Amino acid sequence: MVTAAAHRCGKQLVRSLAEEGYDLAICSLAVLASRVKTAEALGRRACALRLFTTAPVSAVAVVDEVHRRLGPIYALIHIDGDALLASTGTLDATSSAALPDLLRSGGTLLFLCEEPRSTPPKIDGIVVIVLSVLGKSAPQQVARAVMTLLRERQSGCYAMRNGQALERVG
Repeated sequence: MVTAAAHRCGKQLVRSLAEEGYDLAICSLAVLASRVKTAEALGRRACALRLFTTAPVSAVAVVDEVHRRLGPIYALIHIDGDALLASTGTLDATSSAALPDLLRSGGTLLFLCEEPRSTPPKIDGIVVIVLSVLGKSAPQQVARAVMTLLRERQSGCYAMRNGQALERVG
């Protein structure tokens, strides 16, 4: 499940995830039919859903719809993670709604951010990754970094500066 898929690197990230074999729930304030077509052209199942990530009713409804169309959620990627990483330590509505699936599968919760971060949220039973994309990075570079982190499955904070190699920062 990818949130804020209309943002920055959403198109390339959807393509990379589909190439890697993921079925995709593509979530945004806009319904992104072109992203669905990209995933389906690569042989994956996909759906586009309108989502307000911070609204509990919207999040629960979208997670229910993802279950109906695609099954359980194994990875949740927030492209606009800065807005969702609360300083209070509480999870945003969408992460909270998807958490039971992530816990059952030992899944991954990944936040893409533009601000430097050094402490990921701690959630026992799942992998939590925060990737800070600092400076200028092409969508393909960001997508490659996300795919690397999904494969390695190591909780923590990482940074990519100006499209350069990933660096662990926390």
